[in-house]
Amino acid sequence: MTEDSSSKTVLQIFPNFHFNLKSEIKDEGVQTLFDIAIDRYTKEVIFQSNNFNIDNTYSSKKYAYSGLPENLRKLFSWSDDDDSKSKRNGVFSTAASKIMDVYSSFSRPSNMVDEDDDVSFVTLSSMEITIHDASYHKVAFPDTSIESYELSINDKEIKLHGNTIWGVLRGLETFAQLVKDQRDGNHFFIYNSPIDIKDEPRFTWRGLMIDVARHFHPIPLLERIIDGMEAEKLNTLHLHLADAETFPLEIPDLPITNTFDDSLVYTEENLKYLVTYAGLRGIRIVPEIDVPGHAYSWGKGFKDKHITSQCPELLERTHNINNVALNIASDDTLNVVKKVYDFIGRVFTDDFIHVGGDEVNEACWREDAFISSYIRDHNMTFKDLQGFFQKDTVQPSLSSHHRSAIAWEELSELDTHVWRFNSSSNLLQVWKNNADIPKFIAKGFKVVVSAGFYLDRQKPVDTAPSRWLWYDTWRDFYEMSLDPNLDSSVVGGEACMW
Repeated sequence: MTEDSSSKTVLQIFPNFHFNLKSEIKDEGVQTLFDIAIDRYTKEVIFQSNNFNIDNTYSSKKYAYSGLPENLRKLFSWSDDDDSKSKRNGVFSTAASKIMDVYSSFSRPSNMVDEDDDVSFVTLSSMEITIHDASYHKVAFPDTSIESYELSINDKEIKLHGNTIWGVLRGLETFAQLVKDQRDGNHFFIYNSPIDIKDEPRFTWRGLMIDVARHFHPIPLLERIIDGMEAEKLNTLHLHLADAETFPLEIPDLPITNTFDDSLVYTEENLKYLVTYAGLRGIRIVPEIDVPGHAYSWGKGFKDKHITSQCPELLERTHNINNVALNIASDDTLNVVKKVYDFIGRVFTDDFIHVGGDEVNEACWREDAFISSYIRDHNMTFKDLQGFFQKDTVQPSLSSHHRSAIAWEELSELDTHVWRFNSSSNLLQVWKNNADIPKFIAKGFKVVVSAGFYLDRQKPVDTAPSRWLWYDTWRDFYEMSLDPNLDSSVVGGEACMW
């Protein structure tokens, strides 16, 4: 046996590595995004110290939208003007040095060069970046090519070509994960060159849902989650903002806030800040206000108004506050709902708002004397009542802010002479059984799939068997697959953490 005398070629880069943009960017907003991305990847992702600490003395006031530089506040602000340039107001400045303080960083894996390896090093000092379409595009829609990129690495050069600015961001993330460091902050390596990657997502909606109503997440923790989403190239953060347990939103002139602790609340400033933080990473935030079910917490702030349905016998029997729905027969309730959605429409900028619509228990409405009397007096069913609620309250609230709806699959079953969920402009989120996807598609819906991706359990449905002693928890998730023949109607998926 003869010893192999060949050596490995390892590419080497240093913290003074340059990113050279070869394409002209005329849009100031895109230029700002690019500058910030390069500054961030250089200082905080590729050549980072890997220090992370969640602020245990959380104060919502610290994470305020008004504390951000003006160019960032305007970058992801909402305007009813349909022109994308008007939405960004044309007031950007290329001020990467003034970007917000980053309170967390996602630690990428690293490998070390073995001292016994026969290695030859080639030093590369820069990356060449080009952008095919340097105009502004919204993340995720209308097609997957928005986030596509090509990355080429060899011992002569490194080139990154993005179809848009979002493709550049996804390519920078791939590059960051190829760079391994020695943990001394000075030596950074790229193995296995040459490397040629051509990447485009299969789905436009690649999401994570977090229930911040039952488990409050301080802004620094949400920042770290967003950083992790960026590393995984997820592009949609779905925030489940209210449920039976709490309503942790501070809405001006509306005494609806109900939280586990007075400090555990999201202000308008916090949420706008978070939209900006996520937007800079190519991640959209889809807010959810689940109505009319799961509404127990809504009533706690209105002692003198009958906002939620009253069903003490049902609660005594089931011990489940999730059975309490809104009293949608009351004008007071309808006015509150309108104000809540108006707040959501002002604060969040995505084209979609999640309206919930799941697990509405009619038994609570039936026990409520006021609602039952209303039903009899107007000669309608409980489904009719919910139909009028969707038609006259929820739908106009979204339309006034030019938004479309996404809802849990139950809302598609609310098919009455009063109202039906419009399949042409809205999305349906499937969470019970993927076998039902063709049924929803046949109704004309495009769907977001969550069945099989519930992170808080092994099986998404209560009646399904669980694995023994929670053994092999992740197996079900990795075995989940979607029929490629349905891709034209499945816009993507969301993992859900309740």
